[in-house]
Amino acid sequence: MPHPLLELLPVGTDVDADGTLRIGGCRVDDLAREFGTPAIIVDEAALRARAQEYRTALTSRRPNGRVVFASKAFPATAVQRVMVEEGIGLDVAGGGEILSALRAGVDPALLVMHGNAKTTEELRIAVDAGVGLVVVDNADDVDRLERLVPDGRAQDVLVRLIPEVESSTHPHVQTGQVGSKFGLTAPAAKALITRIEASPQLRMRGVHAHVGS
Repeated sequence: MPHPLLELLPVGTDVDADGTLRIGGCRVDDLAREFGTPAIIVDEAALRARAQEYRTALTSRRPNGRVVFASKAFPATAVQRVMVEEGIGLDVAGGGEILSALRAGVDPALLVMHGNAKTTEELRIAVDAGVGLVVVDNADDVDRLERLVPDGRAQDVLVRLIPEVESSTHPHVQTGQVGSKFGLTAPAAKALITRIEASPQLRMRGVHAHVGS
């Protein structure tokens, strides 16, 4: 009879005959003895397989689309490298995650910078590194980017919209509802897009929206 935990475990994880959990074919008690505890164990093969599933699902419908992994979900350089090797971009929130990705050898053009409270220093890091896309949440982001981007260059940006969608999740992690502190209303976004399109330092690439976790 299959172990009752199997339905809850990710691909590549199972329970052997004596009831010991195995991840990627490795018994967790063996890993604990070798590396100590607490320990974070990642099955690289399973991680790559899942990344490929997401990429295939998107590109089969949108050939030019790109899946982007939220670095905050697991801000480890090894995971960042695997994602990029599998054709996945990286969503970075803040200067620390940008620097981590760069240390992992990630092409900065594959990075998408988010955050509704970006510091000027974080924006400077993004511009200096050549981050592919910066998501602007407000006019203040635009003001500072225009000052930071040197003449002769243009920073690609997305404008974050409030989609006015109520997600079925905890109120504390809703981000797309009316009155959200994240992003701009449609009229405000339209005005900001007009301004961006007239700026020699910025290049409008699209809009961004998020409804919640």
